[in-house]
Order: sequence, then structure tokens, then C-alpha cells
Amino acid sequence: MLNVRNLLRRLYFITRNRSLLGRYGYKGFRALRQGFLPDSVTLCGIEGKNAGQYFRDSARKRVSRNTNIGCSEVLSNKLTFHRYFVDTERLPALLGVISGGQFFPEPAGTGARSLQQLLDTRTDYVVKPVLGSHGRGILFVERINQDGAMADRGRTRLNGIVLSDAALLERFRAAGDCVVSERRRNHPDLARVFPEAENSTRVTTFVDPDSGRPAVAHAYQRFGTRRSKPYEHFHLGAVAARIDVETGRLFGGRLLRADNTVVPCARHPDTDAQVDGLVLPHWHDALNQVLAIVATHPWFDYVGWDLLITGDGAVILEGNHNPGVHTAQVLEPLLGNERLKSFLAGRGILD
Repeated sequence: MLNVRNLLRRLYFITRNRSLLGRYGYKGFRALRQGFLPDSVTLCGIEGKNAGQYFRDSARKRVSRNTNIGCSEVLSNKLTFHRYFVDTERLPALLGVISGGQFFPEPAGTGARSLQQLLDTRTDYVVKPVLGSHGRGILFVERINQDGAMADRGRTRLNGIVLSDAALLERFRAAGDCVVSERRRNHPDLARVFPEAENSTRVTTFVDPDSGRPAVAHAYQRFGTRRSKPYEHFHLGAVAARIDVETGRLFGGRLLRADNTVVPCARHPDTDAQVDGLVLPHWHDALNQVLAIVATHPWFDYVGWDLLITGDGAVILEGNHNPGVHTAQVLEPLLGNERLKSFLAGRGILD
């Protein structure tokens, strides 16, 4: 039963998303009335009888306001994140910053002092907007060596597309403020599943309201596909699978198809490599790394950590304030975790 406050919240949510009613009709209205976006209902299989197990889209903004209070900027700004954690955690090396069309190198960076020198001295790196989420604007840069086609040698691939230096420099100058970091590569066991994407691991943590100790809200592994590459984000058509927190074993793999339907995915659709049953290398070290951060920095009380598991362990790519829930809830209802539900309720986030 909705109280007056929650009823007003729900009416506001419907009003804010009223443009969806023309597209989805009564089904859209029914979803919005329950606090969900229509696509969430479709992708997650939300029905009236199980709706209470799912985190509602109408509550997302309250997560931003009521978690990581006073420190959300560290998570939202990739440069600030690096500065905050570089001395204590394993991160990809920061090479410099692009701002106003110029390159500002880190003291311990590449030695490059300009964008052109960056192109000339580095063969493999990543450019990310200082502010941004959901993988938007990420550029994977790779200098083509002697193994490339003769016509392409000395040029550069940007997200798999061959560009001249002039075209690449123009892209950099138009990109806004960005961080430039080294590109780390997946552990061979993960690269074997799909080698053309950065197959990252998401672990979302929270502070248990009863014990005050760090806990795992959910964890899943992502794999790119031919449709999503060079990215591995589920909404682009990638694969996601739950992680058994105790063992690091993957299970319950899912694929988002081009027709916007979700199907089971025990094996990779392009490589036929095993997904379900694969045990993540270095899993316990990766998990303990993020739990240790929360134990010593409890003000980061609800964070989605993106990790890259490499041949010599896990590196932290970033931490996300108000981490997205759509991929997680395709795999499992978020509020089935009673401790997480208690945390969110205690923060006034749930309807």
C-alpha cells in the first residue's frame, strides 16, 4: 500500500516519463504506475506477483542523494578517482589529461608533451571522459604495427576503425576533458571467451546496516560480442553472467539480442566459448580488494566497482556512484538480497 508521500513520488515518476505513454500505451502506463520503466518490465520479466523483489526505476534519483554522501565526486570524476586511490590501489597507469584540445602529461607518464607526441610514443591506451557513465565516449586507441596491412601501417585504430593521425587528433580535440590511461589486457581465460572487448567485472558493494561491515549487493561478469565491440555493456548486445561470490564461478549467463529480448547464454554466441561454469581467475583477490576499500573507507557505502582481471591480478577501472541496476536485475532481482533491501530502506530510498 502506498502512503501519500510514495503516491506523490509515483505520480511524479509517471509525469516525468509521460512521453513513453505514446510508445507503449496501456502497458507503459501500467509499468510506470508500478515505478518501472517499460523496458525494465520487459527485459527483467517483472510481473505483479514478483514486482516487490525488484528495485524500482522511480527510486534511482534517491540513490544519488542518499548514498556516498560527501564523497560522490570522487566516484563521478575519473581524474579525482585516480588521484584519491592511486597510492593505495591497483589502477591502470594514468598517462595524462586532454583538456581544451591539449595534452597535459602526468609526471610519471609517457614522456609525451603533446597530442602528437602521444600518438608517436604510445601504441595502446584508453581515452575516457572525465565525467561520464555507461561507457559513453570511451576511445580505445591502438597504433598499427608491422603486423597490420601494408596500407595501414603507421596509422591508428580508434575503436577498431583505422584513422589517420590528423583525423585522430581532431577526435581528441573534440572529445572535451578526458583522462588518458594505459590499456590493460584481460587474463587469457577471459580473452579467450571474446578477445575484442574489455571484458570487465562488476562488483557492487554496500555497508551492511546491522554489522557495519562491507557486503556484496551483486556481482557479474561481462563479455563483449561482435555486436557490442569494442564495448562489453549489456545494453549494447553483450553477454552478462552472475558470479558465485564464494567460488568465482559464472552461472545464469544472459544475452541481449538485437530484437531487445533476453535469452539464456551458457556459451558465447560468437566464439562458442564456455560462459556458465567458467571460474574467474584471481577472483578472491579481486573481491577482497574492493571489500578492503569499503572496510577502510566506509563513507563509500554503495558503489559499483568495475574491475579488469588481468594475467597478474585485478585492476580497478573505476567506481560508480548510483550504479546502474538494469543488467543486475536481468540476472537477479536486486531486493532478493535482504541485507541490501534493509540498507536501501534505511536510507529512505525504497518506495
